Amino acid sequence: MFNNDLMADIRFIVGSDEQVQTIPAHKYVLATGSSVFYAMFYGGLAENKQEIKVPDVEPGAFLTLLKYLYCDEIQLEADNVLATLYVAKKYIVPHLARACVNYLETSLTAKNACLLLSQSRFSVHHNTFLLLFSILTP
Repeated sequence: MFNNDLMADIRFIVGSDEQVQTIPAHKYVLATGSSVFYAMFYGGLAENKQEIKVPDVEPGAFLTLLKYLYCDEIQLEADNVLATLYVAKKYIVPHLARACVNYLETSLTAKNACLLLSQSRFSVHHNTFLLLFSILTP
């Protein structure tokens, strides 16, 4: 069912500019794993849309979120962990957010530190930069 059009009842238009991807999903699966999705699809102010635009999220990070919700699998790398942390916090998926923070705390190396610090400057969560900085300083 993950990333499969078969019986999908919602489609997300994820990303902005040249990095836009249409991602099929199933409302029920998403709603069981996220209170934000539950409110979006079944709450009192739910709208009956077939497509939802998500321009502030990278497609890869959104797919990581969906893979976690569908399969209970988390695949994090230095180049996607901050975007995944953002999407996990946006849709209130605490276990995935904790996994991202744990990855940052345990997998930071001299090789990926500069990449992560430069990405954290653009993060909407100001504490991401502080978290990385505190990990780097003895």
